Amino acid sequence: MSKLKVIIAGAGLGGLCLAQILRRADVEVEIFESDSGPWDRPQGYRLHIDRDGVNALREVLPANLYRLFEATAMRPLPFTTIVDTTLKELRRIPSGGHDRTPRHWLADGGPEHINVNRATLRHILLTGLQDFCRFGARMLRYETDAEGVTAVFADGSTARGDILVGADGIRSAVRRQRLPEARIMDTGVRAIYGRIPIEKARHHLPEHVLADVFTVASDDRRLPRAGAGDFSDPSGRRF
Repeated sequence: MSKLKVIIAGAGLGGLCLAQILRRADVEVEIFESDSGPWDRPQGYRLHIDRDGVNALREVLPANLYRLFEATAMRPLPFTTIVDTTLKELRRIPSGGHDRTPRHWLADGGPEHINVNRATLRHILLTGLQDFCRFGARMLRYETDAEGVTAVFADGSTARGDILVGADGIRSAVRRQRLPEARIMDTGVRAIYGRIPIEKARHHLPEHVLADVFTVASDDRRLPRAGAGDFSDPSGRRF
């Protein structure tokens, strides 16, 4: 009996996470990503991962990679702080349970949520998968038959497998063909973000803000103007 083969369109966090667990289950995997390389396009800077996400990564990653994930993650204080446009603190809101009581640590001592640098997490998830991941492969469509599925790429190449997984983002070619009735809805929300060195953050913000889950600056209209909480020291370590 031949081994099951899964084709994954998209080498983002979701596609790589799936590939890691499939490889651990001895399933043959090929990953195809339209970007020319893993660092070709910056995609955000920080993610909040809750308890379910942390537990999932513990199950997905080999022990050595999970330890690296833990070592590069931040355990934030369970608060969101609101400051004005002069960076003066206005309000500090607990971000615990429904009773508004700050809850950060589980009974077993594990974090309820953590902050991670998105690029760092992607690098960890890609480790060990480089030989199974092809970059610069923009998927156009797929074709199915009784024996499986064929993915067709912009350069004319194809890939054959038993299952095709669409993990190719908001403009997914897989979703467009599989669920043409599904539409993208624009929420109208826009964000501009950036990072500042840790020494400058310490100069302008209260110390506890640097360890909060998130910090938002707002003007008199209560319109969020900026987010804080992703700071770096000269070595590149994130806070």
